[in-house]
Amino acid sequence: IPSSIITGSNGKTTTSTLTHTLLESHGVRSLLVGNIGTPLISLLQADGTLRVGNTEIIVVEISSFQIETTSRLSPRSAAFLNCSPNHLDRHGTFERYFSIKSRLITGLAEQARAILNRDSDLVFSLRKQTAAEVLSFGVSPLNGFGAQLIYGNTQDLPTLEIRLPEGSLSYELRNSPLVGTHNALNLSASLLLCSTFAPLRESAIDAALTNFTPPPFRFEVSQLGSLTVVNDSKSTTVASTMAAVRSFRESFKGLPFTLLIGGIDKGGDWETLAKALLECSSYSIICFGRDRAILLSQLRSAGISELRESPSLRHALEGLPLKIGEPQGLLFSPGCSSFDEFRNFEERGFMFKSLVEAKASV
Repeated sequence: IPSSIITGSNGKTTTSTLTHTLLESHGVRSLLVGNIGTPLISLLQADGTLRVGNTEIIVVEISSFQIETTSRLSPRSAAFLNCSPNHLDRHGTFERYFSIKSRLITGLAEQARAILNRDSDLVFSLRKQTAAEVLSFGVSPLNGFGAQLIYGNTQDLPTLEIRLPEGSLSYELRNSPLVGTHNALNLSASLLLCSTFAPLRESAIDAALTNFTPPPFRFEVSQLGSLTVVNDSKSTTVASTMAAVRSFRESFKGLPFTLLIGGIDKGGDWETLAKALLECSSYSIICFGRDRAILLSQLRSAGISELRESPSLRHALEGLPLKIGEPQGLLFSPGCSSFDEFRNFEERGFMFKSLVEAKASV
């Protein structure tokens, strides 16, 4: 049965879920499996075939762990969303981690489609190492086939320009429930994956986005009075925190905010976060959890001065000064794993949500 496989350091779940939803809205029966949804192995029958009923396409979210232990992958389309240091406790080096991820693209057949992020020099370099047809997505100018995210003068309503061998489409993201450039790029990749199996139609995209509920704790926006809250508990790397900061700046222009980061550091380069922060007009940072001293040290070295520390997430939020009635933002994008205080990022996200709601109600 044909498949579409998605990997990357960040955005896999959102992109996989979007791809599944888009396929369904285009009349293609799809099943979401892998790192999300149904484990692929649970569908395997004794004769080696998959028990999928009347499913036409399998959408698979796949991690580096799964690629590493799989000898052969042969999807009709595959996307490599981005790559930043992650899971180095298992893979040892970033080079090894990227090499494992790359197998998804380098092993594609000539009749397959490879969907690559051209804004990442590293990921886009794989276009020269695959036999598959290459489609790219990004903010940078598009040469060849793929998708480009274009902002107008106001930068409020970006447009997706999609150019494919089978035709072109211009789609304004006016009805999208997805907030931020990083999510618009996830949508770009999903549309290119979907195009492998069905001609893209604006009405079907509208229907998919209308019915789409973004996965929880991935740049999840809520409004509590004058406080704009973003719960991005899924963030476990510096790169994902940088993406969240940039998306917050683009989505809530000029809004002062407090950034909460911390937990168990995964060896990321926190000084790179300073580049994203220096693009913001007014912010402060609270470093919490076990490895807060590491984060504080690196950020101070990069010239960031608006820093505070807290031993735990609860302590950080209970001591958070809120100016009642004044518009302000709270961005929770930890950039670290959660295991110093929580079982997983979901538990961490629920705790953040309950603590903020309790504080805002006082």
